[in-house]
Amino acid sequence: MDQKKYIVACINGFPPSESVIQYGAWISKHSDKELMLYHCLDPQRKEADIDMSGSIGLGAKEDLLKEIVELEFEQNKILLKKAKLILESAKQQVLNAGANEPKTTVEHGRLIENLLSFKDEISLAIIGRYGQHHQEANKKGVVGHNVEGVIRSLEQPVLVVSKEFSPPKKALIAFDGSKASLKALNFICERPIFKNIEIDVVYVGEDNENSQSLVSMAKTMLTDNNVKNKTVILKGEPEKAILNYADKNQIDFIAMGAFSHNWIHDFIIGSFTSKMLTLNDKPLLLIR
Repeated sequence: MDQKKYIVACINGFPPSESVIQYGAWISKHSDKELMLYHCLDPQRKEADIDMSGSIGLGAKEDLLKEIVELEFEQNKILLKKAKLILESAKQQVLNAGANEPKTTVEHGRLIENLLSFKDEISLAIIGRYGQHHQEANKKGVVGHNVEGVIRSLEQPVLVVSKEFSPPKKALIAFDGSKASLKALNFICERPIFKNIEIDVVYVGEDNENSQSLVSMAKTMLTDNNVKNKTVILKGEPEKAILNYADKNQIDFIAMGAFSHNWIHDFIIGSFTSKMLTLNDKPLLLIR
């Protein structure tokens, strides 16, 4: 049983933050976990970060450097105020959705390192598929620089979202019998939120005794936990087969194991997880 405290919704005020907030509210309403709205003030490279001591002449180096530091301090104050306003607005959205009052947190630093600093308290992290530098890319094909890093670094489940929130009615789990896919299956079985969602268990590979045994085991687990389900065995390239099936069968939520432990293999032939992140625009629950 999951004893961790928080569902952490990572928001920055840019789309798809609103989707992150709404999915966080939806999940927290059907969970005993507290929703944390989390805003990270990730330091960006600025002119003030550069050593200018050798490039400012005319005997005015110290005065100019002091002015730069003061301007940077004022800028940080503005960013902090903006972050608090973003969190306050997000909190109101959560309350309007009928969820309990969330915890709001703003921290300086890199998102990945900050999340790792309290990872033992995280039950689920929710993150947008793209960030502030991809605002014209709310479509398939673009993944923000933080997303894969969070998934690879954080052992906890990560939900990646991009499109406008809609309560899922039908979900798919990509199941191959691996340890990660079994963890994803257990996650679905143990969460009350999935009791009212039909789950399609999709195996991609040869239709043989082994695959039939695997999907039969998954079906038994879901049925024993009162989760409506059906099983399907498909052939083809896994990401194409799964996404084609999802499009044709009104799937609006996908769950799967994330990344293999063989990073060399992932690097050489391309990770299935990376392909799903890139090609898919449905909410994607990734479990390591």
